[in-house]
Amino acid sequence: MGYLDWYLRRLVQTITYWVPAFSGGWNEPSGYTRSMISGRWEDKIIKFVDSAGNDRDSRAVIYVSEIVNTTGWLFLGTSITADPREVVNAFPIRKTEQYPTLRGNFINKALL
Repeated sequence: MGYLDWYLRRLVQTITYWVPAFSGGWNEPSGYTRSMISGRWEDKIIKFVDSAGNDRDSRAVIYVSEIVNTTGWLFLGTSITADPREVVNAFPIRKTEQYPTLRGNFINKALL
């Protein structure tokens, strides 16, 4: 049993993940595609540097079973709402990180 097996067994929470479907104008989403992924949600404040080079504090750290995008939103639990902006406690992904394992797989992390 490797570290990746140990890591994947700890992703036992259901996370709702929304990805925007962009329209042609003003970079505003025309809607969102919703999916459920496995993850581990930790309400934890850590310092990180965003894509603009600014120091930020996270509101949560989420370890996820797949690659997520910084244009997406995450929610702990299952939601049937189409727009994440209408869901209380759904937050935009502010940073993503990937860590390679020795076997060529990746551990994925999202910071909110």
